[in-house]
Amino acid sequence: MNRAVRSKAEERFEALKKKDKQFLSEKMKAEKKVSDRIETQRAARLARDAAQAEADAAAAEAAEAKAAKAKAKTKKTAAKKKSAAAPKSAEAPSA
Repeated sequence: MNRAVRSKAEERFEALKKKDKQFLSEKMKAEKKVSDRIETQRAARLARDAAQAEADAAAAEAAEAKAAKAKAKTKKTAAKKKSAAAPKSAEAPSA
């Protein structure tokens, strides 16, 4: 009788070990699935952020070029006004 009880206990123990092993295997699969999804999302976010940074840099460069062009135009206009105003002011005192 002792052997019968022992063998039943051993069978139960083996069944429990098998269930534990299966549970751990399923748990590892689920964790791997989550970590793979996180990795994919992280890669997509980094790619999106890099593209956004590149677009921002291009926009800043374009704005800087536009500002430089406007500044040059303003200088040119100021020089024209100054040169146009200079002869008038030179004629005014001699008249």
